[in-house]
This record gives sequence, structure tokens and C-alpha cells, in this order.
Amino acid sequence: MALAARTLISRSVTPILEQVSALAAAPNPGRGIIYSLSPGPDLQDTDLSNLVSQFTSIPNSIGCLSAHTNLTCDHVQPIPQATICSWAEFDMSRARIFRSTIPGRAAAQVGRWHAARKPQHDALSDIPPPTLNGETWPRSTPTHALPTELEDLSPEDVNAVVYFSDNSHEGITESLRSFHNASAVGMIATSTPFVTGRPFTLFHNKDIHSSGAVGMCINGFTPPRHNVVFPALKAITRACMVTSSEGNLVHTLDNKNPTEILLHGIERHKLMVNKDVNLAFRESQFYLWVAQEDKSPEQVFRINSGDPSRGTIALEGDLAPPVGSRVQMLHLPENYLDSRLPVLNRPNCRVNMNFLTVPSEPPPTLLTPLSIGVSRIPHAGEDYIHFDGMFVAASEHSFIVSRVDKNGAKERPWKAPVPQGYLGLGFDPTTGGLPVLKKPKKKNKKPKSSIQRNW
Repeated sequence: MALAARTLISRSVTPILEQVSALAAAPNPGRGIIYSLSPGPDLQDTDLSNLVSQFTSIPNSIGCLSAHTNLTCDHVQPIPQATICSWAEFDMSRARIFRSTIPGRAAAQVGRWHAARKPQHDALSDIPPPTLNGETWPRSTPTHALPTELEDLSPEDVNAVVYFSDNSHEGITESLRSFHNASAVGMIATSTPFVTGRPFTLFHNKDIHSSGAVGMCINGFTPPRHNVVFPALKAITRACMVTSSEGNLVHTLDNKNPTEILLHGIERHKLMVNKDVNLAFRESQFYLWVAQEDKSPEQVFRINSGDPSRGTIALEGDLAPPVGSRVQMLHLPENYLDSRLPVLNRPNCRVNMNFLTVPSEPPPTLLTPLSIGVSRIPHAGEDYIHFDGMFVAASEHSFIVSRVDKNGAKERPWKAPVPQGYLGLGFDPTTGGLPVLKKPKKKNKKPKSSIQRNW
């Protein structure tokens, strides 16, 4: 059950540290914390270490370092280059935190930047794309065992999972499929080699990790509401039906050549001068949008390449939308940072968890401010803003989605590779629901290792 959430934005670390210290100084074994920290460019290493020390002293806590973004709301100007700190609180009788070391796919190291890192997988083909049309995950034993903390949980008793992962997330993503009633949202944490010296920075209780995943299974009173938005994408073709597909290839749309359909859309919108499809893919980004009945996005796949002679288009990932899927082709314009971004928060939700994909190229000062719809602003000033009811985490590596719809059908996990992508989870303050999660059985304790505070 979600209890509360808070987001603090400040140029100075002092007001943030005061709030976090007060949170850490009020021990509550019945409370679990999910948090994210986005250090501002002027935040000193000692101040970041102090913030981390306060958070890691809180029992039942997981978190990560987050990418920077701009946040604003009505009548409040954004504070550029500020430090952003968010946390959400959950009732631990209905939640369970976990740490995963289940391996994912490893990739060969390439280039100087990867020289000091463990092998990480940075391709957008991490996860097989979803199986659509209501087909759900099989309810048999998953390929990977669950993390130790989750082994005694009944799949029927979990209706939400939130986790942060490194770039090799396939293992934990596959493992969590056994919770077939749960909408699972994962965020690949932002890269932090120039902030902490670690490729990724994940927190689990008192421990700091450079790899793996951390997360929380939640048994809410009601399933969370979810929303996925890609405001920067622009449609360039009409809606079509997939009439032939295989693997990650789409062979025909409406029994026609899909590459030609894409090229006609490119020409009609004057996105390139000549008919060189290879040049178009090098200079621009195109996507295939699988639409729901209400025309909202179901899933989005990036188009890797097209073949005008054969007609086939190749998608990033292992699978293409199956025959019968209604799709549309879209383009990411060069001025996508000017697109109107969504209003974070939804009314009547006690806790709103927001996950954002931010571009990795432009500096934070060029990021379009995100509009926040909030009912309570305890403090809003020139150098410090305090929002209640909202959690925010951002990364340039995108988020992973596996939702359960109103009919109880769960989609296969898929990765959203679109800049300016947004996913929200809303937890309602209602009563009733699933059984209380029992505490895990105690196991022989291992000697505690010292924590290196200087990263």
C-alpha cells in the first residue's frame, strides 16, 4: 500500500538534507522507501555522500541515482541545474524489497568508455517485444529463479513491482514474469561513471551496488493505474494492419510493401530529399506504433532498417507485432525537445510514480520543463520547491513495461526506446484488497561488510 510521496528541488543541498535527515531520524520498521537522487552540477561530492548516507541508513529502502530533468508547475518557474530528490513510502506489511544478481545478457566491451566497466548490454534489443492481442505470460515456472527475498511470495498476492536495474536487466525482467497479476515497471538507471565512478549506482538498504537490480513488490489495496505517453513522436502514415510478420521482421502491412509505405510517409512530410532509405535511417529515427482501440499507444518499436525491393522492415528486438495488430509509423523530429510534455500526477491518487526517458545529448539547461499537476505545494520559491504526492525518476536508458489491463491480461515486457517517453503509476487511497504479505523466513546471517562511503 502506498502511503506518501515527496519531491524536493533545490539549488542548495541544505533544505533537501534537512528533509531527508528528518525522514531517516524517524525510524519506522513498518515503512518501506523507494527513492531517487538526481545530483545538480554544482552539488559537492561531500553533500551527495551525506544525502546517500541518510537514505542508506533507512531500513527497507531501495533507490538509485537518476538523470536530470526540469520540473515546473502552474505559476512556478523551473529551477535549472538544481538537485532533485524524490521518495515514495509504502506499508511494509504489503510490500517487500529485493536485491537481484540474476545475470542478463552481456555485451562485448567497445571503445575507451567501456574499458573500466563490467560488460553491459546497451542495445535496444534487450527484451523480446511483447506478445499482443491479450496473450499473457505463461503461468508456469519462469526461466530464472526469483530473488531470494521473493521466493515465498504467492504470485496472486502481488499487483505491482517497481525496480531499478543496470543495463543487463533481462534476468530480473524474465524472473518477475511469474507475478502474473502485477504491473511491473523497471527503469534502467542512469549511467554514473562521471558522478560516482560506477557504471550505475543502485542502493539496497545500507549497501551500494554498481550492477544488478533492486526493487519492491507491492500488494496494493487496488491495482495501480498506469499511463504511457510518447509526446514527441509524429505520425507519418495512416493506420495499417500487420498481414505478415516473422521474428523481428514485418513483411507486409495491408498486404502491401511496408518499406514503400514508410518511404511515402517520409516523402509526404518532406523528411528527406531523395529516396535513399538507408540515409533516412542514419539521419532520423522512425518507429512502429502498435495502437489500442482508443488509438493510445500499446507498444512502440524502433525501426532499424527497411528494404524497398523486398519490402520488409526490421525492428529492434526479437519479435514483431503479430498478424492482426493495428500499427502506424512515426517519426522523431529534430526539434523533439520542443514537444509539449505531459502533466505528471493524476488526481485522486495518493502516490504518483513517474518514470521519464530523457535525451542524453543536450545539457540539462535545454531540457523542456515537465508540467506537474499537484494539489499540494508546501513550499515554492526561487531556489527551493517542495511537492507532495509525487515521485520522479529519470534515465537516458529508458524504462521497461509489463502492464496488466482491466481484463487481467498481462503484456510481455517491452522496452520503450523513445526520448521524452513517460510512464506513470498511480496508487489510489482505497481500502480492501489482497492478503498481507508475510515476512520472509529468517536465514543464517552473514557477517556484515563495511560500506565504502567514498564510492
